Amino acid sequence: MQRFNVEFNILTVVSQANVRHARDVYQYLVEQGFYYHQYIPCIEFDENGKPLPYSITGLEWGQFLLELFDAWYPNDIYKVSVRHFDDILNKLYDDSITACSLSENCCQYFLVEYNGDIYPCDFFVRKDLRIGNVMDTSWEDALYSSAYRGFGCQKSELHPDCKSCTYLDLCQGDCLKHRGNDLWKTGGVSHFCKGWQNFYRHTSQTFNTLVEKIRSG
Repeated sequence: MQRFNVEFNILTVVSQANVRHARDVYQYLVEQGFYYHQYIPCIEFDENGKPLPYSITGLEWGQFLLELFDAWYPNDIYKVSVRHFDDILNKLYDDSITACSLSENCCQYFLVEYNGDIYPCDFFVRKDLRIGNVMDTSWEDALYSSAYRGFGCQKSELHPDCKSCTYLDLCQGDCLKHRGNDLWKTGGVSHFCKGWQNFYRHTSQTFNTLVEKIRSG
């Protein structure tokens, strides 16, 4: 892809295998000439709602983000794009939503499977959430379908703790998937809540400073 000038991001899954090595992972990618990073926390639940062994905890995710931030700031802020950090800056700068997790609604995009089936999210490819198929479902029908709209509005069904949280505007209850197997239907707290709180507590002032730098040109 580099040889043919194809733009791409590196998507890194953060699991028990690398959650304690944020700086090493970051520096390795930069040394390889990869300057567009995305990091996704690994969380999968068993049938009882218990996280599987390779999943990470909320506190581990928060610590990973903090170490990642320290590796990125201040020396690489003009060189390396970290998706999470870009999304936060966009939100603070002009309230732009560039990540579905920061939105109050999950109607952000469609996932189309190999056979043309349409779903509201790549984390929720389930029969009960199937919207239609590209061969017989128009864009408008998919966009305004009850399955899509019903799924999207679940995002705003927040836990009471979320509604009083200092960082609600930068989290919006986090991704529905992170609320547990079925907790997303009843306004559960994100599995990564404590980690996000720790991260924002230590970085929010710096992000605000960066936003002022952007505004000043």
